[in-house]
This record gives sequence, structure tokens and C-alpha cells, in this order.
Amino acid sequence: MNSIQKLLQSQSERLLYLDIKKPLIINEKEYRDLTLPIIREDFVEEIQEGNFEEEIPFEFFIRGMVFNISIDPDFVYNNIYKEVLKESIDDLEHYLFTHGLMELEYGEDALHFFRTNYILHSAMVLNSYYYVVTLEKLKQGSLLKETKTARRWLLDEIIELDPQFPLSYYRLGLYDIEEGHHDEAFKYLKRGGELLIGADKYSLPAEYREEIMSDISVKLEELSSDAQLKKAVEYLENGKYYESLELLNELNTRLNSAIVKYYLGFTYRNLQELDLAIELYEESLKNGFKGLELYQDLSFSYYERGNITKAREIIDKGLEVYKENERLLYNRAAINVNMGKVDEALEDLETIISYDDISEDMFNEAMILRENIKKYKEESDDLQ
Repeated sequence: MNSIQKLLQSQSERLLYLDIKKPLIINEKEYRDLTLPIIREDFVEEIQEGNFEEEIPFEFFIRGMVFNISIDPDFVYNNIYKEVLKESIDDLEHYLFTHGLMELEYGEDALHFFRTNYILHSAMVLNSYYYVVTLEKLKQGSLLKETKTARRWLLDEIIELDPQFPLSYYRLGLYDIEEGHHDEAFKYLKRGGELLIGADKYSLPAEYREEIMSDISVKLEELSSDAQLKKAVEYLENGKYYESLELLNELNTRLNSAIVKYYLGFTYRNLQELDLAIELYEESLKNGFKGLELYQDLSFSYYERGNITKAREIIDKGLEVYKENERLLYNRAAINVNMGKVDEALEDLETIISYDDISEDMFNEAMILRENIKKYKEESDDLQ
């Protein structure tokens, strides 16, 4: 069973099957003893409103057959349903596609029109594309895994059918952004943008083309900035601070990014430019970055600058976000020792030692500092 069939299993409960006693005649063809599906909620609603007093309009069975083929492609009567649909509707491919577009805002119902059209006319690229768009609307929560698998193979299939169709590359770019494959996403979005410029043969509305082009431009800029930041961090990790500084300063002129300001501060701190580091760390904090490393690095920078009170204040702010974090508690204990507040330091260290899930190194550091403080207190008491 493929991922879409798994997704649609529960949908079978939406269908009722009615035995049609009267012969059904379509284009001089006669169908006898048919069992036709109808959507349960449609049937109940129409019965309650008294609309089925004489007979059920055939359009309700058309909708039911479309849903049935979508939900269970191997259903025993599907070949009959396909024949009845083709005989009843002049341009079935166009009918299913346009009804899918009309139902698009409702998600699940649109899915059945696009999926049935795909089953009957798999080479229709635009239908397959909107099939993917509908699956994206259903990607939240428990449906995420099933829709993700289906979206990927549908998009790959569209490109095989028509390598020049721009929107498939756009959707693949979005897909790879979701998956964290930014290099691949950049390639797909770039290709989609290039093809979209000359995509008149697909009769895409101008407004829609402009909307997609705008989104592609924004995402390419974001991905380019992400790649640049990634490279800057790589330079940092390898001690190439001036190379990192060049990239980060360029990013900082384009973006008002808290994370960029943090890494700039980190770079300046490693270059012993403490005043610049503190300024950028503070800007990062004001811009909303609340990484644990920011509170630690900013506190250390103030400490190295000789502003112990401010160093302690930053740790306290960090503990408001990362409540009872062992590293921040340890740093505060160390600062409190330097401020002569040994009882407060011991309190934090006792808290750390009481944790069951801290690393052995952290436990040992806390124990050593605690024993040194106790030894200091004993010596002080002896002197008195």
C-alpha cells in the first residue's frame, strides 16, 4: 500500500453505496443493477433538507464515483465507474481538474478530484502539480509522513514528464528547505526562476507568476545568506577569524540578524576586541537571540572587562530563560566566589550536584569548586 492510500484509508467511511434499481442510460448505453457511491455527508444533508423526495440527482453519484476511485483505486466496481464518468462528462480530464481547483481551499475534497484525474490521466502536468499543492495543505500533524513521501515522487515524476515545467522545481525547492537540504533547494529554486521567466506556454496567470518569482527571490536570498553564515561559522571553528569577519560584516550590512550579530561578537572576542564584542552581543540580545552560548559569552566578556556585577547580571538573565541550567549555575557560582558571596555560590553548586542527568565533567567541576570553597571557609574560621 503506497503512502497516499494509507493517507486515504479513513476516507472510505465517508462513502455510502446505493443499489440503483432503475436502468441508467447514458449516450444510448444502458447500465443495469448498478451499485453507486454517494458521499455520506451530502446524502444526510440533502435528506434532512427534503431534497431527495423523488430521486437523487446524478451529479451526487458523479462526485461519489470520483471520491471512490481516489480512495480505493482497486475497488471492484471502479472499471464501471470510470466508464460511466467518461460517458457522462464530455471532457472528463478538464472537469476533474477545474473541480479540483474550485475545491482547493477545502484540501481533502480537492485531493480526490486531482488524484482521480491523476489515476485516469497521469500525463497531465498541471493536474499533478496541484495534486502536490493539495498534499502540502495536508502535511501537518499525523499526515506529515504520508504526504511528504507522495509529494516527492510526484514532483520527480512531473520533471520526468516535462523537464521545462517551472513550478515543479519551485515546489522541490520548498520541499528541500523543509528537509534542511539547502544546497539542493537553492539549485531547484534557481532553475525554477529561470524557467518561469519564459513559461508563457503554461498559461500561468501573471499575478501568480509574479507571486512565485517574488517568493523564489526571497528564498534564494535567505539560502544564500544561510550558506554565507555557514561558511563564516566554519572559518570560526578553524580559527580563521579575519576570513569569518569579512563574511559576517557583509551579512550584517544586509540583514538585521540577531544570530549574525552574535557570531560577529564571538569573532571580535576571539580577536581580543572586547568592547566591540560586548556591543554586538548586547545588540544580538536586544534583537531576540536567546541562545545559551550568548549569555555565557556576554557574561565572560564583561568579566574579562572587569565588570563582575554586569557579568553576574547577564547570568541571572540567562537563568530566567534556561532555568536551573547547570553551566549557568556553575558560572554564577564562580562569579559569586569572586564577589565574596560564598554561601550563594555553595547553594548553586549544591543544586548542580543534586542533578541526576549532568555530565561527569560538570559534576566533577562542581565538586572541586565546592570543596575549595568549604576549605576556604574552614581556614577563614580558624583565623578568626
